Amino acid sequence: MNGETLEADKIFIDVGARAFLPPIPGLEGVDCLTNSSMMEVDFLPEHLIIVGGSYIGLEFGQMYRRFGSEVTIIEQAPRLIARDDEDVSEAVREILEHEGVNIRLEAECIRVEKRSEQVAVKLDCGSGPREVVGSHLLTAVGRRPNTDDLGLERTEIEVMVAELRSAKMDLHVADADRERLRMMMLRSPRLFDAPLAAR
Repeated sequence: MNGETLEADKIFIDVGARAFLPPIPGLEGVDCLTNSSMMEVDFLPEHLIIVGGSYIGLEFGQMYRRFGSEVTIIEQAPRLIARDDEDVSEAVREILEHEGVNIRLEAECIRVEKRSEQVAVKLDCGSGPREVVGSHLLTAVGRRPNTDDLGLERTEIEVMVAELRSAKMDLHVADADRERLRMMMLRSPRLFDAPLAAR
């Protein structure tokens, strides 16, 4: 660095991460939004299709539904935010559906097609329509570390990617407490690390 060689027992390369684009056939042929490019959007999508039912997808889904867009969230797993407590997952789904967000669970995206000025997402699913057509597509299925294009494979550097998750409360909620949980999430969304802001 500036002509000086730095040495240490361990060197941490903290170059961040970027949105991961899933290998869905046809995705390269459509204009696909990510969590980064969504921040530059200066228009209101007529119908926003979101692939991915975790926090980033849910945050943008609720946000644009409240802005006035029709929103459909497609998730391959049996429930939203599948790594979280089942009762929390169910409460989040109920909140979003109450606000008018369309949610498709256990639906795998098998192909994406550009259709005139719209985009069509074909699904492998056990129930419901096997195609969702909208005006815009957002993929929110995870992040990819930026270490993959540094050429580290040509060195003796061992790369370890650490997954950091914020601590969450261990919730065990009885059915009778479901409404109370819903109200808590609306009033204190940061407590649950969930993007569900109150009106």
